[in-house]
Amino acid sequence: MSNFSSPINLVDAAYLDLTNYSDDHQIWITGGQTTPDNLRKLQKEMFERWNQGRFSIEEASAHISKYANEDFYLIQNKLVNAVKNKTLNSYAPTQSIIREAKDVCENYDELYWDDINKWLNDYEKRISWRFDKPNLDSNEIQEMRSSSVHTLRNRINILDAEINLAKDMALDKSDPSSVWSELIKMAGKQDINQKGCLIGLDENYIKYFNGDEVKFFSKKNLSDRMARKLTR
Repeated sequence: MSNFSSPINLVDAAYLDLTNYSDDHQIWITGGQTTPDNLRKLQKEMFERWNQGRFSIEEASAHISKYANEDFYLIQNKLVNAVKNKTLNSYAPTQSIIREAKDVCENYDELYWDDINKWLNDYEKRISWRFDKPNLDSNEIQEMRSSSVHTLRNRINILDAEINLAKDMALDKSDPSSVWSELIKMAGKQDINQKGCLIGLDENYIKYFNGDEVKFFSKKNLSDRMARKLTR
């Protein structure tokens, strides 16, 4: 079981020393439960983004929650609504073109540090904390933002995070049926903070957003993906 009685902030999780954590240790962080191995991968991905001034909505909310002492879910909902209302630009992972989204996913849509600061200035000026300028010089920042595609993280599929979370909760994380049962539960939740990019259920399929498109994911899709990962 986790050493923490309540979920830890995602920013704290990014800096958490995992040296003495066993493989079966469960770590509760804001947004869900994960394993040390998954968190190590997430830590690497987060620092790659953060050093370039880029944050998922969930990560940006965790920063504001930690450093400005604001409620995580309240600020996350405000950022999600700001993207929906087009008062805050968001981007798909690895993309530099502003995303025209029909729906917004807090662990998919990404924000730039200066856009968040401007939004805070315009709409939440009582919050005094601001994001720091990223660890890049002005030429590197301009090159990054003007490029049509750049590599910020190795995201294979938008559902990777949801599947990994389902594996963590499954009775047998190597059994597709067990993992599928947890995905079904996640897709049926009413709380968007617990669903990620899953929309809901449609007979034998799970509906989810991939960019601006609604797509369908089946138990066979899951089985095939898990089988492919075993061969890598």
